[in-house]
Amino acid sequence: MTDMSRRQLIAAATAIGAYFAIGGRRPWAAVSETRFDFAKPLEGWETVTGKWGIEDGPGALQGKAMVQRATNNAFN
Repeated sequence: MTDMSRRQLIAAATAIGAYFAIGGRRPWAAVSETRFDFAKPLEGWETVTGKWGIEDGPGALQGKAMVQRATNNAFN
């Protein structure tokens, strides 16, 4: 491995940063090709009736969490 000067290291880091800023491919910014029609229910999913509410939650942000309580669900 060769030794790099501080100037070469800064130049290389700048070049890499510019590459990503200008539009280099980033795997974490991939666009999904999947399209959903939100007017129709998802195939294989079942809608369950219920009631929404805000309750205390010890791990929630500011101690509150939004929850949905099913009313006609065998596993409620």
